[in-house]
Amino acid sequence: MSSLHLRALEPEDIESIYEWENDQTLWTSSNAHVPFSKHVLTQYIIESQRQDIHVAKQLRLVIEVNAQTVGCIDLCNLDFFNRRGEVSILINKDFRNRKYATSAITALCTYAKDDLQMHQLFAEILTENTASQRVFEKCGFQRTGVKKDWIMQNGEYKDVAVYQKLL
Repeated sequence: MSSLHLRALEPEDIESIYEWENDQTLWTSSNAHVPFSKHVLTQYIIESQRQDIHVAKQLRLVIEVNAQTVGCIDLCNLDFFNRRGEVSILINKDFRNRKYATSAITALCTYAKDDLQMHQLFAEILTENTASQRVFEKCGFQRTGVKKDWIMQNGEYKDVAVYQKLL
């Protein structure tokens, strides 16, 4: 039985973060448009360890299974007044279809509710990304709307589905 847990970023995660942040196929999902150097990412990791979640309004966690990094999950756009935040997740290609995303999202929801006293979480997913939509639906998120022509990808506008979960 595999043991999945979420943990804070460490400097040793630089290779994984570097690979993820510079994978152009993921840029649409992350809203990135330029590559990042290892130096910049190392500074980000160091700074994220110092900054309080209430100031940064975000939290990036590494997903580990049996001491192996399989991806990362972010809680960002945190609004502590309205008690909500946005979830995004990345599972390495080699580890997909093993229910790690479902387990990580479930663990993050528990943390957000119990430790951060969040009321709801949301996710924005390209409407063509049916696999991610299914994962969030399995975790109790409901599709509540669509943002039309929200993301530009390869010269074409794409719709984004909004998913919400009341905790």
